[in-house]
Amino acid sequence: MDNLRNVSQLRILQRQYFQLVEPHLLRWPDDATLKVPEVQSWLFTNLFDTDRIASPPPDRYQHRVLKVLISKLEASINDTEEDHLAVAGIVATDGDEAVVDAIKTNIFLNGLDTNDSTGCQVRTAALKWGWPVDATTFSEDYGMEAPDVLLGADVTYDKSVIPRLAATLREFFELNPALQVLISATIRNEQTFETFLNACRRNGFSFEQIDFPPVQEHLQGGPFYPTSVPIQIWRVTKRQAAKDPFAY
Repeated sequence: MDNLRNVSQLRILQRQYFQLVEPHLLRWPDDATLKVPEVQSWLFTNLFDTDRIASPPPDRYQHRVLKVLISKLEASINDTEEDHLAVAGIVATDGDEAVVDAIKTNIFLNGLDTNDSTGCQVRTAALKWGWPVDATTFSEDYGMEAPDVLLGADVTYDKSVIPRLAATLREFFELNPALQVLISATIRNEQTFETFLNACRRNGFSFEQIDFPPVQEHLQGGPFYPTSVPIQIWRVTKRQAAKDPFAY
């Protein structure tokens, strides 16, 4: 983090935090600083990652500070001038129709099954890995145009399904070469996950691990997930062909 102003603000907050200053009296960074992903990662790592902190504050104090921090992060990105960042639509998928029905029920119970065309519409659909993704009927099948972002959670669990997963990613890259895929990988077996990385290499995908440490279980406010097994975030994109340096 090379911005001296950012570093100064964060160091002041860190010092007050370990002095157990009341959360509402902490000297928080300004909104512009809080919007920076690197700053957000720094905050969670240096204030709440108990594996890295020798003498963390009491749990109750951490909870109170985290609640204020989340509120400030939400406020920092709630900018009417940034409506272009809004999500146009979401499709939640699974290969099992019964799971898709359960997702649909979950969406209803959380009040997200809106048909308001002015807001983000959340839909469900079955997506079977390895099956062709038809560009001509995609909008009809999934209720949206080709996506800009794919999110996958715990999808690299079995070597036998990884070739089909890679084939489906290839289909989506054909629909949108600028697509970004973000995968939350639970590393239960390093060899199994290496199979996924090798499949990415064979298919010509670019991939990189994103430094974003999980929130410790006692600090999670939802979604809730265990942290006893390593969880890594990876970005996968379509590798761009090298340009001919002699081309006009």
